[in-house]
Amino acid sequence: MSIDVSGTKAPSSSTAATLIEGTGRQVTAADRVIARYASAGWDGHLRSSTYGDTVVPGVIDMRSTLAGIARSLVDVPVGSRVLLRLTADQARGDVPVTVVIDVLGVADDDQLPAATATPSGDVTSAPTADAVVVVTPRRAATGGTASPTPRSGSPTASPSPARP
Repeated sequence: MSIDVSGTKAPSSSTAATLIEGTGRQVTAADRVIARYASAGWDGHLRSSTYGDTVVPGVIDMRSTLAGIARSLVDVPVGSRVLLRLTADQARGDVPVTVVIDVLGVADDDQLPAATATPSGDVTSAPTADAVVVVTPRRAATGGTASPTPRSGSPTASPSPARP
């Protein structure tokens, strides 16, 4: 997944757009959401990502996530992909961000036992101060996927190209 915000203005208010409408149950304010997500700041840096062949989906605890994510995911059906443009105060407080979230499911607390995972791809850097590890998965070329046509001036999100 890649996010490109170049050439777009940082949001003056937070917005959400549904790119793919799911058909599952709706997310509530108390849920723990199983998701793939990526976020990028208007400073040009990828903040986090759980996309990739060797990356485990993340858990978004709606009770303790970023304010803009918690507000925007309520009532989103499982199976949806949403694009969020969050102002700095709705994100981490430092810069506005764009977040793409694929809502894969909702889990009860007893369905999420403590677990650990070790990347099997090539680790290209040591963990950063915020515990992010850059992983380059080994993957075979795959067929193209359809992606929505963005409106003019909107950030875009698309799957990362296959790597040899």
